[in-house]
Amino acid sequence: MALPSQKPELPPNVVASLRVHGLAKDNAGLPVVIELLLQQPCEPPVEELDHCPPAPALPPPLPYSSSPRIQLDVELVCQIPMLGGSDVGLGDSDYEDDETEVKELYHDDEMVEDPYQRTDTTLYSVRPLNPDQYPYHIPPLVIKIAAQREGRRIYDEANIYNVLESVQGLVVPRCYGYFRVAVDQYETTIVPWNPECRFPRDPARFDVFRMPHHSASLNILLLEKVGDRIPIGSVPRKKLRAELRAMYEELVRLGVDHFDIDYANVLLAPASPPGLEGRCSAILKRPFKFRLIDFEHSFRSNRGASSIRNSAEGSIELILGVAWRSRKH
Repeated sequence: MALPSQKPELPPNVVASLRVHGLAKDNAGLPVVIELLLQQPCEPPVEELDHCPPAPALPPPLPYSSSPRIQLDVELVCQIPMLGGSDVGLGDSDYEDDETEVKELYHDDEMVEDPYQRTDTTLYSVRPLNPDQYPYHIPPLVIKIAAQREGRRIYDEANIYNVLESVQGLVVPRCYGYFRVAVDQYETTIVPWNPECRFPRDPARFDVFRMPHHSASLNILLLEKVGDRIPIGSVPRKKLRAELRAMYEELVRLGVDHFDIDYANVLLAPASPPGLEGRCSAILKRPFKFRLIDFEHSFRSNRGASSIRNSAEGSIELILGVAWRSRKH
């Protein structure tokens, strides 16, 4: 659907390369632009149990877009806190006081913690540079960056988003691609991998027992920015339960076990504008009010719809308990 700007929505798979400004520095401490190429999705993680029928067939993939490919330049706006180990801030309006401005991430030199031991992903709100140059309306976006040795988590999540292609913009955020590049860490520092680094870096002072990697794999997901946590007490418990059940049923239909269903991973749908309108649910005859996020540990399963549904049901009750317990405080 065309927006008031008369530009069409940004389609999936048209961002051929992503150039990120503010994510890296050279040894002198000067900004380095990192360019990453779009990677094609592969098979997602699959749980195949003996004596069970195959996982449900997926709908046919959406027609490959013939729209013009673009090189998207984005700059970091702010880091979004990951509370409770989850992507709590694919949106961030309620967390402005907790956001870390990009410039505050650029500490000045020695490594305080070993980046090889970090396992957390990092989330940034980003904005396009010179948005008028693109033939599409670019909605608010975030990038999700894997820790240095955890690129497979983003890779697996990208493959699950591919499985969830038919429900993007309906129950999960729109995914605009998985991007990867090899980074020479002798010459370049990726800030979230080493936020305590001080500049200028002197290669003669590198620790010989944990030398920088000449070809470290930088893995990024480009996602639609959605909203914040479920507003406490704003949705009647019965209606919230019904909506969450309908949302998870969309995953069950695709044989996907989220495997990380909790309060932090159910966020508000993006506000439109500036975000894109949500797609209409065939069950509710309207767009869903929320989005499910964080599919790093998700997988396709053949254990049956009832089993996946029962697993989700218990977690939905926990989500409701957190939301309404929080209201009392």
